[in-house]
Amino acid sequence: LDYGCGWGRIARLMLYFTDPERLHGVDPMTDSIKHCRECGVLGNIALSAYLPTELPVGDTKFDLAYAYSVFTHTSKRATQAALSAIRRCMKPDGLLVITIRPVEIWDLPSFGENAEAKPDALVAEFERTGFAFLPNKHFVTDDDYTYGVTTISPHWIVANCPDWKLVAADRGEDHLQYLLFLQLK
Repeated sequence: LDYGCGWGRIARLMLYFTDPERLHGVDPMTDSIKHCRECGVLGNIALSAYLPTELPVGDTKFDLAYAYSVFTHTSKRATQAALSAIRRCMKPDGLLVITIRPVEIWDLPSFGENAEAKPDALVAEFERTGFAFLPNKHFVTDDDYTYGVTTISPHWIVANCPDWKLVAADRGEDHLQYLLFLQLK
């Protein structure tokens, strides 16, 4: 399951490892799904909700799901909704791999140029709660901002997503995105 498949960049790579009929990509952005279809991305590509309660994958259960550069952009409500929806699609021993951004993202100069951004306040919020979110005011779902720039600590995931356990974390080569490996409890 490619959650937040965007224009299909990772889904295209996953076709090396699996048959197209086994690959599912979902994204809430209509333009992303349209682009995937126009470019002939193979697999089951479908539109999901910004605040999903279920995913458009039928009764399929997944061994592997990933969300690359997704939870780096979602509000608390959207993050928890997505993780709950993904949970319902996983096999008991399945693996979910997600990326998150660390607090250091707020030190980038680009945030100082954004009149809405208050880097010191975002760092303080992150240090207090483990989660900080700067909404993009163009994305409103159910009277809530669901998309923007997000930093999440692994501890926040553990404390606020009770269906998941953190089994590994990797800083990798990109110091502004960490990989978290999650399994169902």
